Amino acid sequence: MSLFKRFAYLMSTVGFSAFSFLAYSPVAHANSYPGGNWKLTFYTPVSHTDSSQEVYTVNPDGTDLQRITNNSVQEANPQWSPSMTSRKLAINKDTDATGGEDWGLFSQNITSTGAATGSLTVFSGASVADVNEWDPSWSPDGTTIAFHRQTQGDTGPNHIHTIASTGTPTATALTSGSTNKDTEPTWNKEGTKLTFTRTNTADDSTSIAIISASGGTVTPVPGSTGGGSPQWSPVANTIVFEKSGVLWTYTEGDSSAAALPGGSSSAYAPTYSPDGKIIAATSSNTIKFYDSTSGALIHTTTIESNSGLGFDATKGIHEVDWARQVAPENTVHECTTTVNVPCTDENFTPNIPDECSTGLLSAITTNPQHGAPSFA
Repeated sequence: MSLFKRFAYLMSTVGFSAFSFLAYSPVAHANSYPGGNWKLTFYTPVSHTDSSQEVYTVNPDGTDLQRITNNSVQEANPQWSPSMTSRKLAINKDTDATGGEDWGLFSQNITSTGAATGSLTVFSGASVADVNEWDPSWSPDGTTIAFHRQTQGDTGPNHIHTIASTGTPTATALTSGSTNKDTEPTWNKEGTKLTFTRTNTADDSTSIAIISASGGTVTPVPGSTGGGSPQWSPVANTIVFEKSGVLWTYTEGDSSAAALPGGSSSAYAPTYSPDGKIIAATSSNTIKFYDSTSGALIHTTTIESNSGLGFDATKGIHEVDWARQVAPENTVHECTTTVNVPCTDENFTPNIPDECSTGLLSAITTNPQHGAPSFA
């Protein structure tokens, strides 16, 4: 089956329009996304001194472009929350409208249609005066935000920090020192480690590194020199990153990172689909979608200028992030499981797999109309 036919088939089998990019099926991992692949978010333009810099959401096929922020200060680096019960973005905001110091971390509630609702809310304990805080990233369970903090204006060191997503906590520094700048953190699927971009201040070279979510030793990713914008797969211990527009991957335990097969080019700031099967990356005003295993280019979506929303396609799209589909309120979820013991007891209750119970069910009840459980 051709890649295009395979792609169209995957889209059509889930009961949505072609190129809706929904998942084939949920997978049982800590930050997998039962329910399918939903909308993308990004910001534009890339210049942080341009007051027209705003955050948007869009369907993977380029339809339903919506502006999330709309003001005279800059916002950037949006990242979706993994919550199964709510839709939120973590966003950078220029709190003093200068494009320099005082970038803070904020959250924005999103409706089921991908639009903003309510106002930006600052993450308590972040947004320190005269400090830049960038690149927010939610932990798989949604309880923690990782980010990098830059002190001493635009020239100070950058260190990876974490902070609780609720309450009034103090941020915890995971990296330190003055010889490296550490940026762009993202979490592994278990929420136990972070990967990030490390820049050597002596020669401005970059590479990818890994650190425990509790801090400690920084482990370089072999073969990642020149790389940036890393992101962990939501279903595997694999990191995707880019080198000069080419996508590379590294799986923990391998001797070295390697270019993704398929010959990607002009692909920047990659992100995995929530089901881990597709890698999306930006390129000018397009989003390119690659098979995460073969590296083959599946589809390219072009987003056109929209003056009504203040979107200028010539300024490009940046830092795309992909949300999982969240079920509408009052939705009934049915989950099928197979048991390996006879169902002779009318009160028999089968073991419910984690992917059926975690985050989906507030209670498990029996329905007489279904009859007694049967053995499969």
